Amino acid sequence: MLFEPHWKRGSVIACFILALVPLVAVAQDSSLSARNSRVGGAEALLQDLACNNCHTGRAPSAEIRAEAPPLGFAGLRYRAGYLYSYLGQPARIRKHIGASRMPDFRLSDQERLALTLYLAEQQSLPQPLPSIPVPDTTRALRNADGIKKILVEELQCASCHTVWGAGGDKASELTEMGWRVTKDWLYRYSAFPQAYEPLSAMPAFFTVSEDRSQLHEVIPGGKEQLWAVASFLDSVGGEQRARQERVYQQVRIAHPSITAAVGEKIFVALNCAACHNHHSIRSRHNALALADEGARVQHGWLQSYLARPTPIRPFGFFPGSGGHMPDFGLTKDEIESLQEYFFSQPQTREQYAPKRLSRFSAAKAETMLRDKLPCLGCHSLRGEGGNIAPDLANVRSRLQPSYALEMVRDPGASIANIIMPKTPLAAREQELLVNYLFQADSSAVQTTYRSLVENPTFPRGDTTTVAGLYTRYCAPCHGETGNADGFNAKFLPVQPAAHGSKEAMEQRADGTLFDGIHSGGAILNKSHRMPAFGATLSQGQIQSLVHYIRALCRCEAPAWSKK
Repeated sequence: MLFEPHWKRGSVIACFILALVPLVAVAQDSSLSARNSRVGGAEALLQDLACNNCHTGRAPSAEIRAEAPPLGFAGLRYRAGYLYSYLGQPARIRKHIGASRMPDFRLSDQERLALTLYLAEQQSLPQPLPSIPVPDTTRALRNADGIKKILVEELQCASCHTVWGAGGDKASELTEMGWRVTKDWLYRYSAFPQAYEPLSAMPAFFTVSEDRSQLHEVIPGGKEQLWAVASFLDSVGGEQRARQERVYQQVRIAHPSITAAVGEKIFVALNCAACHNHHSIRSRHNALALADEGARVQHGWLQSYLARPTPIRPFGFFPGSGGHMPDFGLTKDEIESLQEYFFSQPQTREQYAPKRLSRFSAAKAETMLRDKLPCLGCHSLRGEGGNIAPDLANVRSRLQPSYALEMVRDPGASIANIIMPKTPLAAREQELLVNYLFQADSSAVQTTYRSLVENPTFPRGDTTTVAGLYTRYCAPCHGETGNADGFNAKFLPVQPAAHGSKEAMEQRADGTLFDGIHSGGAILNKSHRMPAFGATLSQGQIQSLVHYIRALCRCEAPAWSKK
């Protein structure tokens, strides 16, 4: 294990205490010790799964990046057919890295194809490689028994790997290598693994010169022996390799417009670099902090979510970023351990009990949501509304009432970096909305992630720049370049303003643009689904957005507005 459970460090002390206390205290202490063990196990599991590499709030796990295969040279290593197959049905390959595993992102065929095309192009090695001796490739392949003898007895591969189902349980089954990796890679990597993965635990079968420019055989004929093994394993995987390649090529033919460039955006959106090293793409946090999870959500909802994650924000926690919560295939024990961990964290939030509304009050709340407030510009309810934020029909089953009320009062105080603006409402109106959501007879619509192929992603936006402000707060509806083509535009009853249109913007005064951003669309007799950002952004930030819109449309305010 990468992280030693807490109970091991305290086992001697625990035994001493148990010998002294009464039986009742023994039972209490035993229960506490078991709980502490589970909490420690949950913390280790969170580290092994690298949850903090996506979620904010804690330092990311460095271990996973040393243990997961680097992808900057994936195209030299893996066969494209295998990559496409694996992305559709991930399986645990490296068994020596605790509970770490490759999760399932449930990608579509098109998304898998784009990502495969991108990975197949990645051929940047981390360092200059030493020259490897060229084997005599004319040597005949040995039979299965001969190869097995080399693998098990001479090269000692079975001490870590399984070979035809027998051997160690720390590394992958060697007979699968022929359809996973290329023969040339298998030969070169086996000769000197540390040239490709400096921290690899796999022993090198060749020695390297002092200047690291040459590899040398340890035993005469070693290069031919290693090539014979690589060639045989390559032949063993031929049938499976042909099946995978056939499926992959069929998908390529069916979707000729999908490119590696799309795959690169998907690689960034899914934050693959959070676990896999890459020479040019860096990891980034793309999900909310987990420390307060037990105070936010319902116990039953969390259990079902961990067992089968479903989209909450359909196009990423940062709208437009395209982030997904993958399925780690957690066991029942792992789910229970995580649940106990999250709900054992201290809660400081004042508890709120929803009140039952009269029919009149419920109707009033629904009218506010549909006809007055901007909520359904981002949220959906009963199939109507935006595709940025969580479905409001899920509030009752997903959230704790006190947290829901806090979000209505001041979203930014609850979740850092959230784009949801603070909507000025009286306290009674805030409670009215929360009470309505916790008693409304609503069936949540099954949400799906927006396609990462059909809906191009964009960066979350650095709010220290005006371009970043626009990307974060405006682009989901108005589009990155102001063409009213943001991914959320199609879900709005009124098309967003085209900020990049000279014809549309040159008729609007700067003050009108400022008022629309500050106080929302309703103040201009436009759509109330456009929210007010006046309580979220400073006047200086709003003014900078007005100037940015002028740059997008390449136009000035009308002359009459300047008099």
